[in-house]
Amino acid sequence: KTRLQYRIQAVLFVILFFLAIGLLAWLSTQYSVRSDWNAGKRNSLTDDTIKLLATLDAPIHIRSYQGEDSNIHQGISDVLTRYQQHKKDLDFRIVNPDIEPDLAKADGISEYGQTIIKYRDQQHVIDNLDEQSISNALLRLSRTSSPLLTFVSGHGERDINDSGNTGYAALQKKLTET
Repeated sequence: KTRLQYRIQAVLFVILFFLAIGLLAWLSTQYSVRSDWNAGKRNSLTDDTIKLLATLDAPIHIRSYQGEDSNIHQGISDVLTRYQQHKKDLDFRIVNPDIEPDLAKADGISEYGQTIIKYRDQQHVIDNLDEQSISNALLRLSRTSSPLLTFVSGHGERDINDSGNTGYAALQKKLTET
């Protein structure tokens, strides 16, 4: 080959190389791909949570009441964005209860860090914003019937209405709150 052919080949290679880099840069702005390679899969949802999200047929609305700490806001956004990747009609909003106290009061929020999850006509307040708490709240909200719990009495068992140390009145109260 002649020297001219090598130069043309080198110029074409450089042009094609920069075109490929430009195409990859453009694709990276158009599409988002996440991959969780760590051993504990800390940055992705569990299979059970993904299955739960697939069964939910109505939009989910989440409001988290936080102060003005941008690190907390970023962490919340990271967690809830994982849910949005699997449930497109999930929307969330981070609210400062000092700026919007009426909204916090209407949602029954009593302290910073609480989050309200609304699904269909029901809502649930959680204190911790992690996958287990969110998924458990969504599971509770998705149930159409209340679970049935029965107590046996009359044969020396503890009394459900007894508020003493041996009674179950405190348990009964907790179970009927939700």
